[in-house]
Amino acid sequence: MSLSSAAQSDLGPAGPAPVAPRAGDDGGLSLLALANVVLRRRRLLIAVAAVVLVMTMVLARLGRAWVASSEFMPQANESQSSRLSGLASQFGISTGMPATGESLNFYAELPVSRDILRAAVHTAFPVPGADSGVTRPLLEILDATGATPLEREKRAIQKLRSRVNSSPDLKANTITVKVTADAPELAERINRRLLDLVNEYNLERRQSRASNERRFAETRMQDAQREQRAAEDALTAFLSANRGFQDSPVLMAQHARLQRRVEHQQELVGSLRKSYEEARLDEVRDTPVITVVEQPERSATRSGTGLLMSGILGTVLGLLLGVAVAFMADLAARQPLADPEAYAEFVRLRPGGRRAP
Repeated sequence: MSLSSAAQSDLGPAGPAPVAPRAGDDGGLSLLALANVVLRRRRLLIAVAAVVLVMTMVLARLGRAWVASSEFMPQANESQSSRLSGLASQFGISTGMPATGESLNFYAELPVSRDILRAAVHTAFPVPGADSGVTRPLLEILDATGATPLEREKRAIQKLRSRVNSSPDLKANTITVKVTADAPELAERINRRLLDLVNEYNLERRQSRASNERRFAETRMQDAQREQRAAEDALTAFLSANRGFQDSPVLMAQHARLQRRVEHQQELVGSLRKSYEEARLDEVRDTPVITVVEQPERSATRSGTGLLMSGILGTVLGLLLGVAVAFMADLAARQPLADPEAYAEFVRLRPGGRRAP
């Protein structure tokens, strides 16, 4: 038997002997095996990581919206409710109104209240990306859907509320309002509209309170004037009937009481008349009740994750995906040697594969 025949007989009918497994092929995953795969497939790993990084940066750039911010301060003047409460307390009457003005939390909730947002979604704004001068109600711009107008309005309010953030600053005594939109001009316009609606709401509420205060002061002033006239008539009648009251201690005391009553009614009528005139002025006053510290115009900036953070995230994800792809590619390259029979069947069964005769 020749040497070649002996070698052929050693191989046996099964063909070539199986290839010895590489480091880490025994089912375990060692650091050395991981390093070998990374080094063998480093070009593929770098390519996958670069593609993921570029896609992450592009999506982060395109997906960022615009945020317009503004800051306002409630009017610091004495509230009408406190004046009305103080006036009514002189007569033992409770108005049910707080003695002090509303807190900052109250003003912080106003821009996201249902009434304010309802008025905002029915306001026409420039359509982003459309020709200049094209406007539509915000309800349509937000693409609010629903079977009925009421449902569309409700969903538009929900969408707008998710894009508005209003927070108080207790130290600075201000309210910061931020609005997110797809275009900078739209974000600024919505922010400005919310400020106007807050001012209108407070103005109407202030005028309504002033109207209630005016009616209260007017009614009470008329009663006080009648009481003043009665006190003056009583003093006049006393003086007419007692011309020499200075000689009688009893008459002197009675005169002093009548005189104090007249003076008290005069002071009361004067106080009520002052409150009445102030309420009349406040009832027609249309001056702003909030002071805008920072205007929303030209305040729009890009929102979302910064490009630096997006780059870091994309790099990490790209490396992880690159390692996974490298392992899969390495496993696919070693599969013909690890399981020749399964690989041969795969080649035969795949589309366009060679079929056995």
